[in-house]
Amino acid sequence: MIKIILLKFFGQENQIQEALQGYHPLAAHWSCFWPSIIEHFNQANCQLIIDDRVSSFNVNILWIIDIPPRKKELTELFNRVHAEFVIYQQIESPLSHPAALNPKNFLWADAVISYDPLFLFDCISYGIKSVLDLRLSFGLQRPLSHKISYQERKTLALVNTNLYYGLLKPRQAAASFFDTLPVINWYQSGYNLRNKDVMNLIFGERYSLRRNFSNYIENIVLSPTNENNFTFDIYGHNWTGEAISWLHKFVKPKSYTSSKGKSSLDKLELLSRYKYTLAIENYEGKRGYISEKIIDPLLAGSVPIYLGDHNVGNYIPQSCFISISSFASKKELFKYLASITESDWMDYQSAIDSFLSSDNARIFDADYTAFKLTNFVMNLTLP
Repeated sequence: MIKIILLKFFGQENQIQEALQGYHPLAAHWSCFWPSIIEHFNQANCQLIIDDRVSSFNVNILWIIDIPPRKKELTELFNRVHAEFVIYQQIESPLSHPAALNPKNFLWADAVISYDPLFLFDCISYGIKSVLDLRLSFGLQRPLSHKISYQERKTLALVNTNLYYGLLKPRQAAASFFDTLPVINWYQSGYNLRNKDVMNLIFGERYSLRRNFSNYIENIVLSPTNENNFTFDIYGHNWTGEAISWLHKFVKPKSYTSSKGKSSLDKLELLSRYKYTLAIENYEGKRGYISEKIIDPLLAGSVPIYLGDHNVGNYIPQSCFISISSFASKKELFKYLASITESDWMDYQSAIDSFLSSDNARIFDADYTAFKLTNFVMNLTLP
């Protein structure tokens, strides 16, 4: 008998839709994972259908990815979809919503899938018996261009959109005035919020650290008084003086001279032209969030200068990247970078090659994670 699985995703909706249609080059993990998950479900005699937002459904399994900004959207979903079993999966970073850190908001789920071991532990303590620790998924195929030599590569790249978070985040259009206010709108969302989770996200965001590093590099490392061959290029939106916070109604936003705008190259091909990539996650902490920020540079043969999950060394060998947190200051970090020889850099490359070809890398592999997820779902006991 065919099992019907209804997929409902919040958050990165457009990215997943495009990946399911096979054309989302900027997120290789989506474009590799979704065809694989569909294939595995088909082999398991399951039919995956996508929620169209309006239809009513009777299905075996409702699979919800991430949570909406307001709880009423979940209520509306449950009013029109009847499922024998409900699965919740967390894919977005912890910054998506403080409600996503509180298991009280997910007692409607029969099973929970997440990269966050702390959240999964809390879910078990609240009585959710079926949980799965699953890394984010990536295609681990390396492009031929990653073999560009040390001498041919420029020094450092940063590939990110420049954003503000928390109290400095731009106000969004909403029906209620209070819903438009940064941070306050979280408390208007209808979820059960813990103040400690709100503070965790406000102080854990690292968008601001990218700006801090970029300022330091432009003002200190690239200073005319420093005679070196150091190069730094920023790719992405909002680095050329755009107003990206309500604060910019009163303070002129900074324009970064290192900004190159949006590259026409595939991200991996772009990164393969640099010795190093400034790989700072959106969030720093112990929640298990390890994203393409570090995986993409590894695939491109560009040594990541990383800050993000405190336990990243449990998943990726420390010999594969340069940890920002291991240096007392930016000055010490860039002093170390200046001391690295071609031979030292090649040692990083050897470590990266060994890791990506090892079984340890499989936990990030799209086909492996798709198989693991499918196996988990198929072994769930329906009522």
